[in-house]
Amino acid sequence: MATSTDNQVRPYDFRKPSRLPFDVEEQLLAWQGILSTMIQDKLVGQLPFATRWKPLPPETVRPHEIKDEQPNVSWYMEMAGCDLPSLLVIPRAAALGMVLSQLGEVPAEAPEDRELTALELSVVELPIQTIADAANDSELTFVRMNKFDANPRYILTYKKAADLVVLRYQLELPFGEFEIRWIWPQDAVLNLFSGGNRFTKLDTMEQLANDIPFELVIRLGEAKVDVGDLANLKVGDVIVLDQRVTDLLEAYIDQDLVFLGSPGRVGNRQAFQIETVTEE
Repeated sequence: MATSTDNQVRPYDFRKPSRLPFDVEEQLLAWQGILSTMIQDKLVGQLPFATRWKPLPPETVRPHEIKDEQPNVSWYMEMAGCDLPSLLVIPRAAALGMVLSQLGEVPAEAPEDRELTALELSVVELPIQTIADAANDSELTFVRMNKFDANPRYILTYKKAADLVVLRYQLELPFGEFEIRWIWPQDAVLNLFSGGNRFTKLDTMEQLANDIPFELVIRLGEAKVDVGDLANLKVGDVIVLDQRVTDLLEAYIDQDLVFLGSPGRVGNRQAFQIETVTEE
């Protein structure tokens, strides 16, 4: 048995709670993608490394079905127009790693689990607030970070909510990959991502996507230096790169090659003139 929505056929969902309507899930995923990029951009400068947020398909669950497979830290997020708060759930190891990194020590692997001190909680709340700020900048709804909860009771918190939607993200950090969960009452999701405002919201998200800045990195070249030579380098020494003067320079966004071009100058600033746009 199948149902059709907007000429797209999907199997009938016998699960309880059932999956979100197709158009709602489509808009939710689009918003998650925009939010991920905004969070990454806002965290630049707060953490001594780049973060990578990848949206994962949302899940619909009942409060009693939520299971914590590892120790977490959680913050309630109040949302305008919603009677119940949402709940942002972050693995404690990820929070500990971010705290250590902010204090000047980026771990090579996920730190050993332990409870966070009051001081450490205050440190990690800065990037948590950034997530709320990014949601506010998306103009979807007003989000305010509320109280911390070390051991949330999902059934008690959401006893008035029949179903919940779990927004999921894969967070890549230098010391590991972690799944971030943002738990919303399903009524809030349906209210924000369905109805007559559908196309307005999609237009807003498209505009936000167009306004997101990206870091363009120009690769000058590389050189291999032995440890012994490295120790003897001094001011005035010349390092020969693998880049020939006739070769075009490469420009990257993240790890993707996007342009080939030539170096130049504009006034007293260095510049890059695009010669080729890659097909990727």
